[in-house]
Amino acid sequence: MSPNPGKKFFLPVSPGHTAEKWGGSKIRDLIRTLSLFAVSLWLLAGVACGSDTAPTQVPMAPTQVPAEVPIRIPTRAPTQVPNSIRASDFSTGGLESRVAEALGSVPLEFSGQVVEFADYSGSRAATGLEEAVSAEAWSQLDHRTRERYHEGLALHPHLRSRIQRMNDLMGVDVFAFNLSVWSWQGNFNSPTFMLVDVPFDPEKVAGKLQALDYKKADHSGTAYYWLAEDFAPDFGRPLGLPLNRVAFLDGRLATAPSTGIIEQLIGVHHGQSPSLLESAPHRALVEAAGEGLLGGVFIPPGWVVESWKTAAGSPAAGWLDRGTGGTRPVDRTDRGSVKARAVARLDHRYLAGPGRWGQLSPYGLTLFGYRVQGDAEETVLALYYPDSAAADRDAGELEKRWNSFYYDRTGARIESEEVPVTLSCSPFSTTVVEGSGHSLLIGTCPVIRSEERDVTVRGPFLWLELFGIRELQFLARDLDDLR
Repeated sequence: MSPNPGKKFFLPVSPGHTAEKWGGSKIRDLIRTLSLFAVSLWLLAGVACGSDTAPTQVPMAPTQVPAEVPIRIPTRAPTQVPNSIRASDFSTGGLESRVAEALGSVPLEFSGQVVEFADYSGSRAATGLEEAVSAEAWSQLDHRTRERYHEGLALHPHLRSRIQRMNDLMGVDVFAFNLSVWSWQGNFNSPTFMLVDVPFDPEKVAGKLQALDYKKADHSGTAYYWLAEDFAPDFGRPLGLPLNRVAFLDGRLATAPSTGIIEQLIGVHHGQSPSLLESAPHRALVEAAGEGLLGGVFIPPGWVVESWKTAAGSPAAGWLDRGTGGTRPVDRTDRGSVKARAVARLDHRYLAGPGRWGQLSPYGLTLFGYRVQGDAEETVLALYYPDSAAADRDAGELEKRWNSFYYDRTGARIESEEVPVTLSCSPFSTTVVEGSGHSLLIGTCPVIRSEERDVTVRGPFLWLELFGIRELQFLARDLDDLR
């Protein structure tokens, strides 16, 4: 096993907690730089999703803001998150990061699912766009400013073609989202949910839902609205399956495809059910690596192998579908050249020669995302191990894997296009955090930006592209599992 080049910290543990904060100082307030590539044409043309065919449109009002909006970058002074977004809005269990606020509202039952997170209000604050909280305001921005709007953040894939529809049919503006957390596997029967902190008028939204034939119900004194049977396909329904159930939770919208899930969300909101912060792996990762996180995803280890073999679904949904630059997952279920090429690439790059990859120790959860801490704008890759010595053993292996990793941007094209991750994020370093009965391996690398429009330099979007196109081989415990 390679020697551990990472820094090492020991994690004190107090009763009732799986991990305590390991940093010696408070992380400075969020600083963010966010962008968007060519979204105005997308918004005008619309994107079809599922059975929906109507184009998405954004009102183009006369310009009322300066042609150039100054963009603050991570090396400048931190920007305060608006006071309207309070830590008390979510149950944080004593933690103070935005991702802790989000996970404090997610039912513990989702601990084995992929869960994504995005801090939109922090993004707008970091780029001086606090007033751009509507589709109309966004349309008035100049092109350069739009390119940095919500950069490196994901958007629930179901919403990509429903931005205008959400506004018209529900009275909810996607551009006003402050904080969101969701799980979405892309099939009718999977347990999914979406929680959004967003300004809205409950009476107005309730009226609009009832006009769409939603019925009112109640759980634990909280009203919610339902449209069809649990997990009923959304053919012909304007809002779709993920919004089959809708509840209002004190300034947040909760949506789900079934009664059971919406009742779980309501139960967590009332403190009647445990949240993801009571999952030892989630809490430990949030404490160690969550401060300053703008966007990210929690990935259970089994999903890495399963998703790489199938590459099912669509690209990761970046803000207005810009997360992967148009790249789609390689369909490795193909019995011919595509699958053969993928396996050959594993053999050639990672299973042969002196740089051959070894194995990772069994781990329980990964946090992968984009964060800003002080002057550092970085990609973060953090692993939770149910073994206090495992992170120390794996530090060198994880560094080797990242520094030698090439991902396949080929998608549906015939020619191969392999790109090293080090073009977008380098150098990669690790920190080991040891707790009582567990350990964490925190990998970080500075984001690299291109002065020109180079699609191979993904910058803050790197994590989102790798997650979206299922190129996460560096997280496989044993590469033979991918064969």
